[in-house]
Amino acid sequence: MFLLFCLAILTGAANPIQTAANSKLRFQLGSPFLASLINCSVGVSCLILANLIQGKFSLPQDVFSSTPLWAWSGGLMGVFILVIAIVLMNYLGGLKTVLITMTGMILTGIVLDHFALLNVPHHPFDLNRAIGLCCVVLGIVLVFKLPQLIKSGQPVNFKLSEICLYPLGLFSGALMTLQSAINAVLSVKLNSLILTALFCMSLSLILFICIGFCTKPGLKNLWRLNVKGQYWILCGGFCGSFFVLCNAFLIPLLGAGAVSILCITGQLSCGLIIDHFGLLSAKQRKARFSQILGLIIILLGIIFIRLL
Repeated sequence: MFLLFCLAILTGAANPIQTAANSKLRFQLGSPFLASLINCSVGVSCLILANLIQGKFSLPQDVFSSTPLWAWSGGLMGVFILVIAIVLMNYLGGLKTVLITMTGMILTGIVLDHFALLNVPHHPFDLNRAIGLCCVVLGIVLVFKLPQLIKSGQPVNFKLSEICLYPLGLFSGALMTLQSAINAVLSVKLNSLILTALFCMSLSLILFICIGFCTKPGLKNLWRLNVKGQYWILCGGFCGSFFVLCNAFLIPLLGAGAVSILCITGQLSCGLIIDHFGLLSAKQRKARFSQILGLIIILLGIIFIRLL
């Protein structure tokens, strides 16, 4: 069980690395869609190589007739998640976007667990889970230094245009958890986690190629790609495929709520490490004690939600 927890945290840690790589690509190519196209291309290549090593490309008989249509929607959800993130980042900024998306992930995971939807193990919402959820929320508040922002005396403005985007952020977070649960169902039908991830990322790649054709500047800016010795900027696709694979593997074992919160813990931890040491071309921002305390409180919340 401890190893599964560590794998879930490591899965979440892949997200900030993927974001840093995609940000670098977006700066070079001038388009988030082209950056995502490169991302998916690398991911699909990694998964094809993994399938070649595994030597398993055949599908079970009658898989298409026996699998519901919604089980094939993981790749489409991935595109929506990215597009919504672009919109929210432009209008809400990074801090609000992350907080709202995380809230959607956690709430959706707990709902799936409580009602045992999408073949997720049944974990009813009880007092322990309520206490754990409160701990997670408090931890996120501390990690994002909200108390310091309040003490600074900066005015808090509530714009109607921003408030209307909050449901969209919750929807994006919900899609992240739903995508993982749906891919877990599809992996059972295909009898292969790697084939599931390959189909999901291949569909996303096809959709991003179509979007690239339909938006400016088209696909011509792909020729501007120049890694300049920074090969890590191409690792986003590997991180993305790793995230899809591990979530499909972990959710049937730990439950959607626990996996979502463990991934968030890994995401926040990795983000703090990147900022603290200025890794991956990020601006160095020293971690505060309140942020480290926030991570500890999140882990305490996970203990209440999953172990008690």
